[in-house]
Amino acid sequence: MPQPSDLQRLNHILEAMDWIVEFIGAMELEEYRVDRKTQLSVERSLEIIGEAANHLSPELTARYKDIPWRQIVDMRNVLSHEYFQVRHEIVWQVIAEELPPLAGRISKMIEELRDSDEDIVS
Repeated sequence: MPQPSDLQRLNHILEAMDWIVEFIGAMELEEYRVDRKTQLSVERSLEIIGEAANHLSPELTARYKDIPWRQIVDMRNVLSHEYFQVRHEIVWQVIAEELPPLAGRISKMIEELRDSDEDIVS
């Protein structure tokens, strides 16, 4: 099976971000702290985001240096390998404060890449 392209991976990232928005709905931190199903759903979505980001081409990540690629991958690594140290307040801060502008930026990247004929999207 061929590996996904950068454009496909960016779409995976955006889709997982949309899932997170759907999972949390109008939830507040206090509700999130006690809702294990939502915690696990959000954490899995963040893992998908980090895994997809980790496999983006160096050319793409160098082109979009304003995106905190390393932090995105590091979050995935903590969730996957140091699950016992997950602090729900930090996850909440990421999804409440950092995810919305990042989703907008990823969406714009997808548009830019679709509009270009560069090899970076193949």
